[in-house]
Amino acid sequence: MIKAILGIIWLKAVLGILWLVLLILALVDILGSVKKSAGIKFLWIIVCLILPLIGVLAYFLFGRDEENKIYPQQ
Repeated sequence: MIKAILGIIWLKAVLGILWLVLLILALVDILGSVKKSAGIKFLWIIVCLILPLIGVLAYFLFGRDEENKIYPQQ
């Protein structure tokens, strides 16, 4: 029973750290973008903070500038 509880705590800690890293990467990318207006940047920051996991994933899927994407469409 104790091992199961410790396993759950460990999993939550790892997932929390992973989310924090993704959030920091998203915020750095949002604030470093020169093509986005201040209003769009503010909106993406609010979405990432209010909807933590969904907001960060949505930003990486839909909000990044085309030249910042790993596989740009040609």
